[in-house]
Amino acid sequence: PLYQHHSPLNCGATFVKDGKLFAAIGSYTGDVLVFCMDPEPHLIDCRKIFENAVKGLSCDSNTLFSVCANTHVAWQNLADFGTVAFVKNAHERIANGCCTLGVSAYASIGRDLMLLIWQGQHSSAYRTPHRNSVKCIAASQDGKRIMTGSYGGTLAGFDVAAREWYCFSRPTEWGISALAYDVRHDRFLASAYDGLVYPVDETQR
Repeated sequence: PLYQHHSPLNCGATFVKDGKLFAAIGSYTGDVLVFCMDPEPHLIDCRKIFENAVKGLSCDSNTLFSVCANTHVAWQNLADFGTVAFVKNAHERIANGCCTLGVSAYASIGRDLMLLIWQGQHSSAYRTPHRNSVKCIAASQDGKRIMTGSYGGTLAGFDVAAREWYCFSRPTEWGISALAYDVRHDRFLASAYDGLVYPVDETQR
């Protein structure tokens, strides 16, 4: 074991600082833990950001963005990991995940079926086509496309520039558990609670 926390660990994100790789981990008690991975993983910081579970973490080159089960979102400075901004009740229900779109640009999703696009501390809201709680989110490498997945097994793609939903599919009756962007093949991959991984068909509407 590298480290044992006092509550379950729920999500994570990596970033590079001063030429070294770091990992930020969110806990069920609202803590954000930061590990330096060079040369061996070791804890360098632990901050209690929220009163409830950290549900998602994402980074740009300057900040760490996090979403909480209590609907709040926060930004931490990567320089010293201090909280630089905080928005209460950003979502109407539990926030489930987030992703980075570019410098100071993020997206978040939640049980309220809404996609929020963040530029700084200001957000624009877009209702998703999902009928069940939106579980996960990922962005393409260039930040121009967002993919969202629900507990109902549906996938919906969002064009960031056009601000519109461009694809929708349901590859499985099981819920979508996680999403990732496959840089090599320029596609999204969705894992589901049936234990399978599905390449996302972005042509379906």
